[in-house]
Amino acid sequence: MGTWGVGIFEDDMACDIRDQYTDLIESGVEEPEASRQVIQAWENELSDQDIYPVFWLALAAVQLELQRLDDHVKTQAIDIIENDRHLALWQEQPQLLPSRKAVLSKLKDDLEKYKHKPPKQIKKRKSKKPVVGDILEIPLSDGRKAFCQFLHFDKLRGYLISVFDLITMDDIVIEDLSNYTPLFPPVLTFLTAAMHQGWKIVGHLPVNDFKYPKFLQNWHNQDSGEAGTWQLYDGENFVNLGRKLPRKYKNHEMLLTWNPYVIVRRIETGEYPFPYDDLRKKNKFIPRQRKGAVQIGDIFSIPLSDGRNCYGQYIHRHNLGEMVRVFKYFTTDNHVIDVAKIVKAKLLFPPVNVILSVAIEDGIWQIVGHSPIKNFKFPKFVWGISLKNWDEIENWSIYDGKNRKRLGSKLPKKYWRLENINPWAPKELVKRIETGINPNEKYFR
Repeated sequence: MGTWGVGIFEDDMACDIRDQYTDLIESGVEEPEASRQVIQAWENELSDQDIYPVFWLALAAVQLELQRLDDHVKTQAIDIIENDRHLALWQEQPQLLPSRKAVLSKLKDDLEKYKHKPPKQIKKRKSKKPVVGDILEIPLSDGRKAFCQFLHFDKLRGYLISVFDLITMDDIVIEDLSNYTPLFPPVLTFLTAAMHQGWKIVGHLPVNDFKYPKFLQNWHNQDSGEAGTWQLYDGENFVNLGRKLPRKYKNHEMLLTWNPYVIVRRIETGEYPFPYDDLRKKNKFIPRQRKGAVQIGDIFSIPLSDGRNCYGQYIHRHNLGEMVRVFKYFTTDNHVIDVAKIVKAKLLFPPVNVILSVAIEDGIWQIVGHSPIKNFKFPKFVWGISLKNWDEIENWSIYDGKNRKRLGSKLPKKYWRLENINPWAPKELVKRIETGINPNEKYFR
């Protein structure tokens, strides 16, 4: 994901939020239910200090545009603007800061002047709308692909899909998917928004003898982590299960509309989104602290599958991610660390952006030392945008930390050595360290 301008929707994440909300409105879901579903889908990400302002500003802007402004959303957005909580990502681009402030000032003015009026009738988007039975290809971060089937449309909660237990680089015969079991039980998601993010319809299989799956619902305490009353939902009715979830229901899915990015992460890692797995298994969870514990200059260890540790360093924070460098330095003992030797080692590859806060917060990687960053110079990155499908890049750019220069539909060979701007998932960066293969290179040629 990335930001390419000062406008509210000149940001990939903001566009995703707009698409998810519009998807619900197009499907007949109105306020306040539409807001509730979008907020729930992003609930797990809202503790991130960078995502938080983007989310509320985007949601307020699209609601304003569609004349469906929710009072709570309005209050959140105005608070962000008045307290400058939206400007942290723009401090390193001072030439754009006045323009960004002007955009937010106008948004605040429009929010304050808003008067409730009949909702605006919106036109259906021209993208192909999925129908029950459609098979969709889901692009993964390493170039492989997964597949799901659209099973049922829930007018209140979105699209019910089933993900097949198949991840491959190869083309498939659609009919063969009927031989695969589900990777996990069916889940609800914003499917048309996912299609704007690269999911695409690749075939169709009939859905026979459909039966709505049973879901769990729990209104837990965000501060204490304690579960509230459990309920079981069968598509029509809720049944109370009590304050403690009976063992036989612990593997049921939670009743929530998943963010497509979270589904991809679950496919790639098997991770169930926090805090719902802890709630199901333990009836409570330990509230996470806000991100920000990792500091520029921190050295962190990266465990490898052969028992060794590699080491990286957090070198820069910018509005497109957390930049790190990975050293060609390996040890078999994570308790004997020589920071001076680590920072003098050669780099395995040029600096890259990575989802570092998540890796540290989840305990995947550990901070083992610190060394100040001196004379930092922002490296150049290439930036590819796909407008049609995941396998074909239509627009290439080069980015130097301040300016973005467009290069056209074909990336010149002299830029092939540059890293892609998109942030790496921790698991995929480990795979690159171990194999030496950069999966992004296939897009350059």
